[in-house]
Amino acid sequence: MPLPDKDATTGVMGAINAFGNFLTPTIYVGVLSFLAYVIGMLLMVDIKAGSVIRLGRRLSLPYISRSDLDVINAHIESAFHRARVRRVNGFEIEREFRLRSMIDGEGEYQIFHTENQGNERMMDDEWREYSLKELRTPVSEEIVQSIPSLAIKLQDKNPLLYGSYDRDRSESEFRLSIAPPIAMLSAQFIILGMDRTLTLWPWAGYIGLIAVVALVVKGFQKRFSSVNVVVTALEIGTIESQMISRLEAVPADKYDDKPEPASA
Repeated sequence: MPLPDKDATTGVMGAINAFGNFLTPTIYVGVLSFLAYVIGMLLMVDIKAGSVIRLGRRLSLPYISRSDLDVINAHIESAFHRARVRRVNGFEIEREFRLRSMIDGEGEYQIFHTENQGNERMMDDEWREYSLKELRTPVSEEIVQSIPSLAIKLQDKNPLLYGSYDRDRSESEFRLSIAPPIAMLSAQFIILGMDRTLTLWPWAGYIGLIAVVALVVKGFQKRFSSVNVVVTALEIGTIESQMISRLEAVPADKYDDKPEPASA
């Protein structure tokens, strides 16, 4: 089978060669730029603050800084401390949040009752600590996942803080959204630069890739900054998590704390 003749000027190969000659590097760039734009739109990541950034089904990227997670955990511990001070009923916490039951059946309850010598306060103290331990992870996950809805609450409670959150979020979205198309264009410049007549094109591609790295880094910094605004508002009490508000509403135990009358 004869190989295609790149010098042919007639027939089908002549038309293909003529079309190839028409496609100058500038037109190549124009076509590939459009393809990069389309690919960028298809690969646009979910960058809503507080949600997981996913690239495909399995790969996820960090969405909240370690320092903000520490602040959230400290906020949860403060809420748990208030629950202990109020002596919130452990069984009511378990029932309110549908936690795994500490006691399964009458037999386990009798053992539990015997171990605490029938002391209701000791029993409830242990039940409360168990319920709070079981509640810690769900509360932390709920706060992180509800950061977008907490930001909406912040819009009503403190418009200035919400403006800071919205500005950082918008800058993060812009930078992370334009990074994929620029990466595609940069790769195309490097490929086109393999032709010795286009010696400057690879350098344009390398500079573009450096710009992509800077955009991604700055995008994540702004993303973390937007989340930090919401976490700070949570820390200072401007807004509150739904689950912590539910914990605050759980009734406390009613013990008779009246002092005994002094003996004569």
